[in-house]
Amino acid sequence: MEFTNSFWISRPSFCVCVFSRVFSKSVLFFFFVVGVVATLQTSSSAAAASSSNNANEIVTENILLGTPRQQWDVNAAGDLSLQGFARTSSYMPTQLAQFAVNADNDKAWTAAVYRLGYYQGHGARLVASIAPTSEQVAASVEQPECKLLEKDTLLYDCANWETTLTWRIPHDATSGVYFVRLERTGAKPANSWRADDVGLDASVTPQFAKHGAPPGADPQPSKMPHAYGALGHGRLRDALEEPRASHVWFVVCESNQNAQSPADILVQTADTTWQAYNRFGGSGLYGGVGVGHGPKAYGGGGLDPKAPGRRSFKVSYNRPLVTRDYRSINMPLGAELPGIMWLERNGYRVSYVASADVDAGGAELLRRHKVFISLGHDEYSSSNQFTALEEARRAGTSLFFWSANEYFWRIRWERDETDASHRVMVCYKETQADAKLDPLENEWTGTFRDARPQNPLGPRPENTLSGTIFTVNAWRNDAMTVPASMAKLRFWHNSGLAERAENANGVARIREGVLGHEWDEDVCNGHRPSCMVHMSRTEADGVMYVQDHGAVYDSGSAVHRMVLFKHPESGALTWGTGTVQWTWALEVLHDGGDTGGVPPERANPFATRVRPDPAGTDRAAQQLSVNVFAMAGVHPATPQADLVPWEASDDHAVPRSRVLNATPTHVDVMAFDEGGGAVAAVEVSVDGGRTWCFAERHGDTGVLWRMRRKDHASLTKWNVEGAVLTRAVDDSLNCEPVEEVRDELRRLKSS
Repeated sequence: MEFTNSFWISRPSFCVCVFSRVFSKSVLFFFFVVGVVATLQTSSSAAAASSSNNANEIVTENILLGTPRQQWDVNAAGDLSLQGFARTSSYMPTQLAQFAVNADNDKAWTAAVYRLGYYQGHGARLVASIAPTSEQVAASVEQPECKLLEKDTLLYDCANWETTLTWRIPHDATSGVYFVRLERTGAKPANSWRADDVGLDASVTPQFAKHGAPPGADPQPSKMPHAYGALGHGRLRDALEEPRASHVWFVVCESNQNAQSPADILVQTADTTWQAYNRFGGSGLYGGVGVGHGPKAYGGGGLDPKAPGRRSFKVSYNRPLVTRDYRSINMPLGAELPGIMWLERNGYRVSYVASADVDAGGAELLRRHKVFISLGHDEYSSSNQFTALEEARRAGTSLFFWSANEYFWRIRWERDETDASHRVMVCYKETQADAKLDPLENEWTGTFRDARPQNPLGPRPENTLSGTIFTVNAWRNDAMTVPASMAKLRFWHNSGLAERAENANGVARIREGVLGHEWDEDVCNGHRPSCMVHMSRTEADGVMYVQDHGAVYDSGSAVHRMVLFKHPESGALTWGTGTVQWTWALEVLHDGGDTGGVPPERANPFATRVRPDPAGTDRAAQQLSVNVFAMAGVHPATPQADLVPWEASDDHAVPRSRVLNATPTHVDVMAFDEGGGAVAAVEVSVDGGRTWCFAERHGDTGVLWRMRRKDHASLTKWNVEGAVLTRAVDDSLNCEPVEEVRDELRRLKSS
């Protein structure tokens, strides 16, 4: 497929870049497209203006014409004969983005830059076309072999590849998650018969092929009765227009020109997780054996020939990403795409960064924004990132975790052989060993929570940050349930969830799949944040439940709870959804949308594609998201027509609680609110206030709560004969002061 130069059409307030995919087809068609774009701009601008007097760059960006997914998507990891990577995880406007591209043969290729967004529901937009020079194409064919730099860590690195593609990022480029689509040009080879053909023959299992024949043998010679596919039945309706392509991901950060007026929301990609699961070269942090094309198809040079299943201890960002072949949920089109689409559909002023940006920029970067979002499967993080979030929250930045299994593995960064920073991610996963593995004496690259003596840094459980902690491993695809008593709380207002609960025996459901593929719990472990309320409650049996610090799993039962709490000093909110797939309730387009929650690479080994989820969105989840953003002081510029603006609470009265009964098995509490709201949580301390655990509603009165000892297995002390303390939290997050609770206890004892 050929690309021409770009055509720029001046508009009064911004520029629209329109590209003709094949210029020779029709000049008339080009002007028709321009007319359509202009019409969309006019109508969409009017809609934006009617919704907000403060249209922002995200609103302006998403007025532009989107690109159908059949043009921008690829199948799984794409064409393995044409792969590349960006020289850095993120760039700034005006910088020269550099890409190292490797082509296995001398067939021509071209490239196009896309940005993820809403764009009329398409999910991405063509931003620019890049025609590589003949010298760049030639250099891509002659790339050297990647290097196994360290045999003991299996560090496999392709930094020695030559830069064979560049793109000067426009000065007015909108911050976002971008990708280059590398694409073959010219006629398809004669033996290319598969729908979305990208050389998947190597992954086809023998039971799906003729005995004795190559797995990819063309069935066309069998055009006999009942050879249905060969006869033309079942043709893929949404096949890719050019499947011989692959993606190269990078982030464009917010322009320095916005320093005085930064975006309200800062979204961090889960790129460390993309790389942790990346097996290019043969191995990753999960070893080299598993589903996908097979380790050797990814180069094989990073494998230990004596132990092909051995995991890497270090992984390089200087490699193409092939993770989507076998773990698509751990790539940006799994959980990140629908979150990005929904935020931009509603005109939230948002900017984007990679994990390395947060590690390097620290709290100073985060403090410029009202809300920080951890998006997707944000499993791997550094101590700098952890600390940056804590410090930013103390300074007033709200933290939203649209993620689960978040901040689980502690990583550290090293420079690559070119001395570029943040290009080598180190994680020895020491929690999976009985001795320290990381050679740096005062470092730890196991789980943050690991409390064993070999961790020189000591435990730092992730629920101190997000309010929840990972316990339930893959692959879950559950609905989220909300009891009627919770559905009536203020943050669910206008969601319709209370009515839904009334019509469903007192328990409302939020669509199937929103709770998965891994999820967290609220655990009383001595690190639980104070004054935290539950927004949902979902029980599940037969889950893969963590048994130790993060190495061993067994069947178990779990209770998921979405949580919300407020920092006692800064007032910043923390919202922990405790699920990777929260965004599946917000927008329909994502990987796995057509497989009913079964991982797409397992549902159909021939196709992993972005498709609409037939389960649809869930308006209650969308309304809740609008409400919580508003509680954090952030409002949409172009809200969906069916969503209701949030009305701020004027309730500042704290609720009250007192102990009714304390026994060796449970503590009963009465709690009430007189400020116009409702009690949303009750917490109990049985050790004089050192640790606090949650109680749950008990009975039908609405004012009785009970904390049962058996619900808090990690609670080691249960001294109900001493000072049992309680505190209540209402649905405006007003929390009963502990000192007032102590004073009341003293008064009762003296009376």
